[in-house]
Amino acid sequence: MKHLSMILIFIAALIGIECQASSSPDYVLDPVAEGLGIPWGMVLIGPNTLLVTERGGQLIQLDLTTGQRHNIKGVPQVYAKGQGGLFDIQLGPH
Repeated sequence: MKHLSMILIFIAALIGIECQASSSPDYVLDPVAEGLGIPWGMVLIGPNTLLVTERGGQLIQLDLTTGQRHNIKGVPQVYAKGQGGLFDIQLGPH
């Protein structure tokens, strides 16, 4: 009985993979920046401006229309090892 359950699970997984592979996505990916380290957190600070944190400790202001980047100075030193690093970002109350 245990083997039958495993076979049924395997078949169900194969059917799911086939269904996933054959359907086309309802979205389009448009890259807005290249060459980032390990981007982690993002927050919009204007209609075309994004702040991006990188795991290694960088904070980048990114212009979404031109792709131009500006590294923001003054970020505290970050311990980026294992699962640690500079992760998410949130805007404070206005």
